[in-house]
Amino acid sequence: MRDQDVLQHLRNDVHGENWDALMSDLFAYYKPRLLRMAVNMLNDAELAEDAVSEIWIRVLTHLSTFRHDAKFSTWLYRIAMNTIIDMERAKGRMMTYGQPNENLPSAQSEDPDSHCEQSFKQELVRYALTRLSPMQRSLIIMRDIEHLPIKQLATILAIPETAVKSRLHRARKALKRLLQQRTRVPGQESVGTVSLSEWGGL
Repeated sequence: MRDQDVLQHLRNDVHGENWDALMSDLFAYYKPRLLRMAVNMLNDAELAEDAVSEIWIRVLTHLSTFRHDAKFSTWLYRIAMNTIIDMERAKGRMMTYGQPNENLPSAQSEDPDSHCEQSFKQELVRYALTRLSPMQRSLIIMRDIEHLPIKQLATILAIPETAVKSRLHRARKALKRLLQQRTRVPGQESVGTVSLSEWGGL
């Protein structure tokens, strides 16, 4: 069931008889997206699961404040982004580099040498993302991995579209600078660089 269908059923469920089941359907629809966003932001699968749980608790707590003439996904992504950044700051946590992240887009190749090179470049991008600020990282993820429109990002961040474009430009510039440095990724023997054009997400 699509999210808009679930929301329509929620509006029609004036006595709350099907509320639990409908919210379960809504969670099932959005959980994969929320988990992907949390994993990419936090680079920690276990912490990402905790983040998704906390996001949904906040959704349930504040659902009465959602205006049904607005886009639910925009409202949800704002809660998700704020929750993830809050969790990172609350733990006083520096981003760390862990196991390979399969959520980042990468080109596919059947040639073993080419595949190794592509995998290494993907790891370089992933490592560089951990070195961005939470806001810069969230912009890159929401725009270049989740492919949210600029207009939707402006609503999520409550800033003008021009400001979104400016911040996104700075975030991409910072990422590009990191990728152009000859970097040794933790756990990798190779040292290398990668251009933005070589990564399918940008």
